[in-house]
Amino acid sequence: MRRKNVNFWIYLFFIKDEEAFSYLRKHYRAMVNTIICHANVSRDGHQLNRWDMLAIADTILLKCLYWFQIRRQRSFTSFYKQVLLNEFKDTYRINSRNRMPEYYQHVYLDSKVNEETRDYYVEQTYVSQNPTHEVVIGSIMAKNYLDQVLAQLNPMQKKILSLRIKGYRRIDICRQLKISPQRHDYAVRKIKKCLQEIL
Repeated sequence: MRRKNVNFWIYLFFIKDEEAFSYLRKHYRAMVNTIICHANVSRDGHQLNRWDMLAIADTILLKCLYWFQIRRQRSFTSFYKQVLLNEFKDTYRINSRNRMPEYYQHVYLDSKVNEETRDYYVEQTYVSQNPTHEVVIGSIMAKNYLDQVLAQLNPMQKKILSLRIKGYRRIDICRQLKISPQRHDYAVRKIKKCLQEIL
């Protein structure tokens, strides 16, 4: 059987052919593995998890299929490769810093559904490799700090803090709450003092 053009498989993907995306994943897997091998070793020895990188590659492939414009970009392969390299660089930068990892909505597409034999399986993902746990812990700690601050504020200071968090300017807050700028500034100083005591 003659090998079909990549653009033909992209066309099949858009007319909802079930095999098209699976073929495109297999077709680009060698390129993705090469990029992972080059991107995975750095000077400081920091490495990214291979399964997470494959999940990123599958997610980016799906996004690129929708982003690709044939009239503007000539080669889907070079477009996908460039977007993938940029995404790996961003992921590496985020994970190499000593910060709380950002949660990615990775879609693990190494799954198979066979309707004839009712055979379903999905590749196992490990909880320790998923940064969701650290994000949840961070949000719980942030909520705890906020509750401690709010417990020490009076109702007017709570309203001012709420409006400041929403992005309102000083003049808008004074108009909304019908207070003077001096009173606003005094409340902000009190809020900052509470934050410094707790943090």
